[in-house]
Amino acid sequence: MAEGLLKLRLYLAGGPSQVTTLAGQLEQAVRTLLTEEYHLQVINVLEFPEQAEQDDVIATPTLVLASSEPERRIIGDLDDGRLVFQKLGLL
Repeated sequence: MAEGLLKLRLYLAGGPSQVTTLAGQLEQAVRTLLTEEYHLQVINVLEFPEQAEQDDVIATPTLVLASSEPERRIIGDLDDGRLVFQKLGLL
């Protein structure tokens, strides 16, 4: 991946339609509020529990800004995209 690319990982637990809806809402917020190029990886922990365990995810939803050192995380309500990105230091 390119240098300067925002790398976001979204950990969710739910059925396919629920995961698609939540991921779509977050992606819309990214496109609306941020100007940086990004890569959003969506991980359904019901399908890939080993990935969640490996990444120390203990609750969903969790959004990880993987392109920062150290990684930054938001756990819980992701409905307010502006607040989420402020907490991650992106706005």
